[in-house]
Amino acid sequence: MTAAVSSASGLLALLEEPSDEVKYFALQKLETVVKDFWFEIAGSIAQVEALYEDDAFKHRELAALVASKVFYHLGELDDALTYALNSGSMFNVDEKSEYVDTLIARGLDKYFELRVKLIDKSEEVEIDERLSRVTEVMLNKCISAGQYEQAVGICLESRRLDKLEEVISSVDSVSRAPLLQCSLRTCQVTISNKQFRQQALRLLIKLFEGVEDPDLTEICQILMILNDSASVSRILARLLNGSKDDYLLAYQICFDLSDNENQVFLDRVIAELRVISTAAAVAAAGDVSASSSSSSSSSLKKDEEADVEVTDAVVKEENEGEEEEGVVVEGIDIEVNEDGDEAKNDKKSKKAKKSKVDDTNSNSNSANESETRANTPSTSTSTSIPPPT
Repeated sequence: MTAAVSSASGLLALLEEPSDEVKYFALQKLETVVKDFWFEIAGSIAQVEALYEDDAFKHRELAALVASKVFYHLGELDDALTYALNSGSMFNVDEKSEYVDTLIARGLDKYFELRVKLIDKSEEVEIDERLSRVTEVMLNKCISAGQYEQAVGICLESRRLDKLEEVISSVDSVSRAPLLQCSLRTCQVTISNKQFRQQALRLLIKLFEGVEDPDLTEICQILMILNDSASVSRILARLLNGSKDDYLLAYQICFDLSDNENQVFLDRVIAELRVISTAAAVAAAGDVSASSSSSSSSSLKKDEEADVEVTDAVVKEENEGEEEEGVVVEGIDIEVNEDGDEAKNDKKSKKAKKSKVDDTNSNSNSANESETRANTPSTSTSTSIPPPT
């Protein structure tokens, strides 16, 4: 049976021993009773800190853990957090105790403060990597436990949009839409910096559009917060050209936007919708003219092709006729050659007779013409002038 410890003075005396093993034993016992005798250990806290600062001491992390718990009970949370981070693996973030929960909350607040100075105020700050590691450990714990809303809060408070995208992307499609709505509310309430809030809202729009059935109403509300009337006009124009349900959804979005009573924004949306409709009408007219011109050009092209085919056919027929004529002449020549000289002589005699007949006919025609002229009286001699009365 272990005897109950009534005081920590004996254990504190062991810290002055030269042996490191004795000091290590004393620290182990002090760590177990610090919650009951922290006020006694606080009087010798300098000795515990000295052991941590001694590089030759092999159990420095244990000394840092004891010092952290003493400062925690003293209410010095910043010092307690610093020594807890210095204790390394001795500080168990999975431990279910008020000490661990308090220091983790303080660590997250400290990390948030530094990130806000770095992102919102553009100040040069140095963030402890161990503090960042603790924050990421807690973020992963929230995701593993299914506490996605807390994970979203950590991401937005720490200005980590990359982690926010990872958290929302890790959720199934059914739970993603409610988580996006929660992120939107958190972004509007907790983030005061306009530039970072706009960046976060742009990311939320991207994540909303990645859902299988995106909530266009929420998207248009975010765009109105961003004062992006052009994107709202494009969404409404697409819905108005869609199905009947899309048409009704466009009206519902317009009613929701009108409830916000931002008349300047609504006027810009109306003007841009008119521009979009006009551009669509011009584009449609251009498509019609282009199609008609293309059809006329295609018909002309077909006519030209038909003319070319007809011309080719005519040329082909003429060539075939010439070839047949050439064949006939060639046959005649061959036949004449086979008949011999007799055929040639007959041909010559026929030509001579024909020329003689032609000469005779021409002479007779000339004689007849001269005789006709001689027999024909002149007009001046045949006409008589009657005598005067």
